[in-house]
Amino acid sequence: SCSLREFWGRRYNRIVNIVLKESIFQPLHRHGSSSVLAAMFTFIVSGIFHVHMALVVFNDISLVPGTFLFFILHGLACCVEVYLK
Repeated sequence: SCSLREFWGRRYNRIVNIVLKESIFQPLHRHGSSSVLAAMFTFIVSGIFHVHMALVVFNDISLVPGTFLFFILHGLACCVEVYLK
């Protein structure tokens, strides 16, 4: 990929991408949220989902901060990338 936005939007896990896009990003964007805000909220929801999975599968609360931070930082980086093309 040439960018984080391309990686998350076109390359990584197409099924999850479609589910998140159709259930979170597009409804928020359609109802007036900016694309940047809708994208950031989508990353937050994805982070919460991954944190939940980490807790269920590994039963280790120490994974929560790093897992959630990963998605927050990637969401922020994608949002910044919109403005720094």
